[in-house]
Amino acid sequence: MDVSEFWKLIDKTREAANRNAKHQSVLLTEELAKLPAEEIISFHAVFRDLKDNAYIGNLWDAATVIMQACSDDGFQEFREWLVGRGREAYENAIRDPETLVDVLEVHEHIYPTLLAPAMEAYEKVTGKDMPPMPRAWAELKGKPTININADASELLAEISARFPKLTAKFWEWWTRDKIYLEFHDMLREMLVPLGFREMEVKAADFARFQRNQYSVGTMLDSDDDGPCIVLYISSERTKEGYPRHQRTMILDYHQYNEEKKGDLRVAIEKWLATIDV
Repeated sequence: MDVSEFWKLIDKTREAANRNAKHQSVLLTEELAKLPAEEIISFHAVFRDLKDNAYIGNLWDAATVIMQACSDDGFQEFREWLVGRGREAYENAIRDPETLVDVLEVHEHIYPTLLAPAMEAYEKVTGKDMPPMPRAWAELKGKPTININADASELLAEISARFPKLTAKFWEWWTRDKIYLEFHDMLREMLVPLGFREMEVKAADFARFQRNQYSVGTMLDSDDDGPCIVLYISSERTKEGYPRHQRTMILDYHQYNEEKKGDLRVAIEKWLATIDV
């Protein structure tokens, strides 16, 4: 399989999936399973070349703006997602990451479309794991320079100058989302009078309140259903360092209303009662 055939298969599955990256991954597996094992291996080889070619510091910085933070693993998934968007989006992003503003919607889940299809299809066809394909580590072309722990005003000035379109569309959502800020205010209203202290956190999409060994935190995130708020609660730790009591709740935005907000308030109040604050 050459690169042209590769892109045709990417386009076919992306369109059939209505641009849903996770569903596209399933369709890719199905399409690849129709091919001989050798073709599946060559598909995977083309994918790895394209992924390595996108290992670029400037693109990594753009991913940081889009995702509000981007680790090494996160950038791998970002590139696996990017290849799945098709040849035009891929080549444009390498040339100018600002073009991603028209490829991705705010709070859209960046799913690593091409992480598994070839390996899963190969196993379906042969009944065996795909053989190892040793290769040298990709060389990073230029270094990412955005420091999300920098002073907020300096950080905003830097990313606005380098990526004005991405900053306006994505960074503003992470830092000014109305529902998240309202939820954050609710936690502050409940916890501060009980002696919890709001901890200084650099990330705009994360908040944490602490009282001795007790922590309440919240994070803005996104999943297959769109944006969500993750709330975690933990108490004192064992000798091994694990929380004795820990709870996690996920609030999808499409579920958010005054009733749900009230349910969350009650759930938090019940937990606070169990730790005798």
